Amino acid sequence: MTLMLFILFVIGILLAIFAYLIKERTWFWIPLFIIGGLLIALPFLVLIYFLTLPSMN
Repeated sequence: MTLMLFILFVIGILLAIFAYLIKERTWFWIPLFIIGGLLIALPFLVLIYFLTLPSMN
């Protein structure tokens, strides 16, 4: 699972970089940037969830 989250994080960074590079040419950069940002945030949210899970009991 950790490897999958790391892969999603890297793909998110690549999508955000790609969106930044094509932002002058087309409108397609907006959804790419949003999806990339979500993929960057997802591993951190899962990590925070599992780190705070034991303290909830």
